[in-house]
Amino acid sequence: MIASRTRDWRDPGPTVWIDRVRPYVSDDQHVRDEQLRDGTTGSDWAQFVDWHCRSSVRDPRAVIPPEAPGTDVAANVEVAGDISTACAVGSYPSSEHAAATLIVVRAPDGTYRVGRRVF
Repeated sequence: MIASRTRDWRDPGPTVWIDRVRPYVSDDQHVRDEQLRDGTTGSDWAQFVDWHCRSSVRDPRAVIPPEAPGTDVAANVEVAGDISTACAVGSYPSSEHAAATLIVVRAPDGTYRVGRRVF
């Protein structure tokens, strides 16, 4: 969540998160992320840059719910955090709550990666 939701006005563009999350996602998820690279920049990106804004994740948390399906190589994980935005000028929404359900899978090298974002 931190890698995907942190933004800085000096980022080369609004989809730089795709590069930041690459070490943490499976090859399949990376292919899905890459499909988003040429999409819209978002209606607020120009203003975000003009106002010199930065967003960061506060209080990130993750849990594997006891009722969630899982195996020894995959688990459903609920992640959440509060996105805080501050700008040098202007007034931007200061905070929002974010949550997602991820399927985390064991990669061939034994590490765990996000295999899919479900929600």
